[in-house]
Amino acid sequence: MTPRKFFFEQSAFMGTTYWIELRNEGKLYLQKSTSCLPFLLSDQTYSKPTHDAWQRFRDQLEAASFSHLSEEDLCDGTMVEFWCTFYRRVKFTAHLGDTTALLGLHQLLNLLTICEVFPEGLFYEEGWDCVERPSHPGSMKHDLDVILQRNDT
Repeated sequence: MTPRKFFFEQSAFMGTTYWIELRNEGKLYLQKSTSCLPFLLSDQTYSKPTHDAWQRFRDQLEAASFSHLSEEDLCDGTMVEFWCTFYRRVKFTAHLGDTTALLGLHQLLNLLTICEVFPEGLFYEEGWDCVERPSHPGSMKHDLDVILQRNDT
């Protein structure tokens, strides 16, 4: 159930830059940096989501709407590019005023990025009270519906 193509890049003026790309053997290569510094992590940092993780991600992705990302009047510094193809392609580029509109997407992506370097996931922030700890890196015991519903309340 690995997608045929998966790419995510987010950069923000004077903020954090994220990069995720699916490459060989179903590995998602991950990088996180700031605008002041080059990428600090080697190209060897990756997660390897399970078949079940990809299935849950695909189901949630197909049910999601990203139209709200183009509704901001102020496009002042955050750029996002996303492309994921399972059977159907989801692809968009958005320029935003800040990253709050990306919280749901970050939480959805975060569950795919749990690895040794990012044990809580690439996008994890201390304020997320809805993210459960996996039993081991790369596992997906989480129910994405519950996580996203908790965030909506």
